[in-house]
Amino acid sequence: MPLAELAAWVRGLRAQGPAELAFGADGLPSTLEQDGWRVEYRDWYTDRQPPLPQKVFAERAPYRVRVAIERWQLP
Repeated sequence: MPLAELAAWVRGLRAQGPAELAFGADGLPSTLEQDGWRVEYRDWYTDRQPPLPQKVFAERAPYRVRVAIERWQLP
């Protein structure tokens, strides 16, 4: 499990290294492919700046990770 990468991905960022990023019609990341993982951003909190992910699904066979963030607390 790529924990260092996952920490970046749940914030809507790519981890260090090459990655392919696709954006949705709203201008926010929709998918990210990095290190053999496919990360889908299913929902965003858009009522804040910058917008932050609400639902993130990551998959690399045979693994699947689903993260739902109820609330972001930033310093």
